[in-house]
Amino acid sequence: DVGTLLPLYRPPVAVYGDQFSTETVNGAMVGRRIPLGAWALDVEAFYGSWDFVQYDLATYAHVDGGYGGQVWIHTPIDGLRVGVAGLRYAVGNIVGAPTDLEDDHRIWIASLQGEFTRFSVRSEWFRADAGDVNLGYVAKGDRYYAQAVVNVTDWLGVVGQAEFEDLRLDVTAPFAFSFDGNENRDLAVGVRYAPAPNLVVKLEGHAFRGYRIEAGAPPY
Repeated sequence: DVGTLLPLYRPPVAVYGDQFSTETVNGAMVGRRIPLGAWALDVEAFYGSWDFVQYDLATYAHVDGGYGGQVWIHTPIDGLRVGVAGLRYAVGNIVGAPTDLEDDHRIWIASLQGEFTRFSVRSEWFRADAGDVNLGYVAKGDRYYAQAVVNVTDWLGVVGQAEFEDLRLDVTAPFAFSFDGNENRDLAVGVRYAPAPNLVVKLEGHAFRGYRIEAGAPPY
């Protein structure tokens, strides 16, 4: 899912993952904008189910009865907003697990976004708790990134981005294993050249250090 409108060739992996596999939710969503003078709130909540491909790249896990919500706070500064969100769901049909077991996930997110004439900043923090002793593991992760874009002209932009993944993992089955530290780090700089609305050329470089490569799962 390479995006021509993205500052870099893909969204930050720390928050959005290696592959975009859940494009919609089978359920319902309600939302409302609440004006508060110079401020405003966008409030949304959802409930539903979805499927996503697992690390074997063949088996689809199923989520039934996931629910969550988000709030965007629009500040009096034009283009600046702050967001918070929460999500909880249970995953079934897990590769390697008994069919009657479900993996409970709890996620919290905080966001900062500023879109200005020649400059933009974005940052997101993602906290995820997952696993169960019955599944043989418990995991707690903090993932976050910061991104800045300078539009030198209407057709030339420069971007810098730093993203990090911290993980606390305790595995009890099929073997005992623990990890507590920085799992991945990616520092990136890039140039975006768009001489026409239907033509975008990107040049970017990444300094990556960690346990994950783009083509596969962490080798725990």
